[in-house]
Order: sequence, then structure tokens, then C-alpha cells
Amino acid sequence: MRLDGEGPLHRQLYRALRGAVLSGRLRAGKRLPSTRALARELRLSRNTALLATEQLLAEGFVVSRERAGLFVAEIAQRPARAAPRKADERPLRLSAAGVRMQAVVGAGRASWNPWQRLLPYDFRYGEPSYADLPLETWARLLGRRARRLGARRLAYQAPGGADELREALAQYLARARGVVCSPEQIVIVHGSQQAIDLVTRLLVDPGSRVVIEEPHYSGFAFCLRAAGAELVPIPIDGQGLMTDGLEPVRD
Repeated sequence: MRLDGEGPLHRQLYRALRGAVLSGRLRAGKRLPSTRALARELRLSRNTALLATEQLLAEGFVVSRERAGLFVAEIAQRPARAAPRKADERPLRLSAAGVRMQAVVGAGRASWNPWQRLLPYDFRYGEPSYADLPLETWARLLGRRARRLGARRLAYQAPGGADELREALAQYLARARGVVCSPEQIVIVHGSQQAIDLVTRLLVDPGSRVVIEEPHYSGFAFCLRAAGAELVPIPIDGQGLMTDGLEPVRD
């Protein structure tokens, strides 16, 4: 059995065993080698072999028999269902919002992946300086909190985010930024893009005319177009948006 050399060892072993099961090299009902035998044969630790076989067991590729070991499951090698004929395929019916999103995503797909190419000098926004992040400290604190995780945290939480986090942020903002707000006024999001999307959903209707700086953040324009807004780009100068280009507001 050969490992592919990509990623952690237990994932490599898992993929090798799963491939052997799916291809029929390990037939249904056949007993898997023990974790000790796998570790010895491939010169791996037994923990690595245990992790790989536990993943196979969790996904139903193998079954455990008391005092006998692990055996390839029957369900793992059932013949796949034939793909539907093209004549039977029907296009997915999307909502008006779905059609707009499909068009916007399709137009910007070429530049959507930030890891598509490596650049000698990367001036793209949105990516932090990973070398400056205290990743070891972050991982240690995250692990400490995860070990103390209670059942209450596994249920649905407040839509605005954890109460403790919002209270801590309200105190920090008042102390460090001079922003006076209550925890109820804070909403925790995954990033600026989600925040823009939420605000757009609240304030913009299909057909609304929205003024936007030119040049502008493309992620903002994406949300506006997906919402069906009509973009009104206004140039900027050294002082910001050139308000002389704005049309008078009609009642």
C-alpha cells in the first residue's frame, strides 16, 4: 500500500485504504490488517493508523466485529447508480435574486480566487500579514476554550453573536476607540463582506439607485448588483467623493 505524500499521514493512510475499498482491492467482508500491522508495515505510529481506521469506520467503509477486528462493509462497494440521461435533465429554476447572483459571480469568476496565482508583491486587500499573526498563541487559547466547551454552546446562539464577546467588544470600543455603544448594538460577522451583504439586504430594494465611489471596493458592488440595485459611480478626489456629481434628491 502506497501513500500519496499529500497532507497529514493519517489522511494519506485513510485515502489509501478507502481507495482500496472502493476499487475492490479490499473486497466486502475482508478483514482489515490490524492497526499494529499497518503501522509496522508502513513505518507509521499506531496512533496514525488508529486515526485512519476510525475515519473509515465513521464513514461506513468498514464495520467493527467484537473481538474480531475491522471488516470491509458491504455498502461500501454497492454499484453506483447510473447518471441520469441528458434528456431527463432540467435546468434549475432560480429566483430573480438567484439569477442576478449567478450573473454577477460568473462575470467576476476569473478574479475571485485570491490564491489563483502567486505574486512577487501582493497589494490585494483583505489578506492579513500571516507572518505577524500569533498563531501559536491563538491555537493554544482556542484549544483551552474548546476543552471547556459546554453543551449550551452546541445549541443555537444569539443571532448577533455570543453575549460575552459583544460585551467585551463594547468595553474595548469605548476604551480604545471612544465608541459608546451597548452590546445589543453589536453584531458579530465573519468579515466585512458579510457585514456589507447584511446592510445591503436591509437598506436596498431591487431597482434602488445607490451612489458608489469610483474606484470602489468590488465586493461592495457585487452585493449591490446581487440585490438588484442600479449603481451610480461618482469619481473621487483628494477629499473623497466628489459631491458635485450627485443629482439633487427628489421628494
